Amino acid sequence: RLSGRIAVARKNPDYQLAVERFAEAIRLATPLLTKRSPTVQAAAREVSLDAHLGTALAIAKGTWQQKSRVIPKWISRADSVVKDFEGTETERQVLEFNLCRGALAVSAGTTEAIEPIPWVKRLLELRDRMGDTVTDPWRRRQMDWDVGQGLADALAASQKRGDATDMLDNATLTAAYLERGAEQRELTATERRNVGDLMFRIGIMHSLQHGDHATAVTWFDRVIPLWDDNPRLQEAAKDAGQLGESYVSMAISYWQVGRRDDAMAGLVSNLLLVVLL
Repeated sequence: RLSGRIAVARKNPDYQLAVERFAEAIRLATPLLTKRSPTVQAAAREVSLDAHLGTALAIAKGTWQQKSRVIPKWISRADSVVKDFEGTETERQVLEFNLCRGALAVSAGTTEAIEPIPWVKRLLELRDRMGDTVTDPWRRRQMDWDVGQGLADALAASQKRGDATDMLDNATLTAAYLERGAEQRELTATERRNVGDLMFRIGIMHSLQHGDHATAVTWFDRVIPLWDDNPRLQEAAKDAGQLGESYVSMAISYWQVGRRDDAMAGLVSNLLLVVLL
């Protein structure tokens, strides 16, 4: 299972190898589901569920034919792993939580598969139910981070499908979960970039779609600490050019609300990026 996930996540993914590894994981885990040891059964369920979801993700991102027919079958099989579980409600909720996260990742991988909205609703309802029983603050923040990641996948899926319905509200909800989730974790450079990108998009929607520069800059104020001194932002020249345009967009809003020092700082950042190019 882990080998399959690595094959999907590496810089040059090998989706065919991933599918083969996941198939082997399922083959090995299936007979362990009936072992007498609850610990062995739990491990086998975790492997089986993730391998089914991983297979769906590899197919979604790869070049397979008939994705719209094949992927739902793998998601349905993953759902069956959860439905067939006969243990405690708490354990079942964790499995279902992972199922929802995996399904949303798949929905972001291709437009030819499952729709994200039903899985978003299921994930949020599940988070509410789990929130009543989880008291550990670290665990609650981890759940919020995972929900935020799932909602981010849903946003990506909607964008790929050209669906801008309630985009601002959905992006704002996503950012809220990610911010809460970040309270108990130190974000990596990639996570800081991704969260900053999301908040930048929210600010841009306020400034360009609604002409609300005052609200836009409240989002840009949260972007800058995530982007400053972030090595992930300057790894490639093409990214530097896009980032420069982002700083100019923020500078316009800062200028509109009278924060001219901040506007000039944004323009200086853009000039530095131009020099890098």
